[in-house]
Amino acid sequence: MSRLLDGATTPADLGEEVLPGLHAREIEYLRREEFAVSADDVLFRRSKLGVHLPAGSAARLDAWLARH
Repeated sequence: MSRLLDGATTPADLGEEVLPGLHAREIEYLRREEFAVSADDVLFRRSKLGVHLPAGSAARLDAWLARH
């Protein structure tokens, strides 16, 4: 957790809120440290955020991943 939050003191330090409760810095951490490559990796395999997010969230995250 400390590597994810390294120096972050406000929510703004976590970058863009890509989906409700999921910020760019968290996604980058999951890509780098947990080898997440898809929305399913992030939303269901590395976390359980996908259970609580609205329909279409995975597609939105996959589009964000493709751009970044």
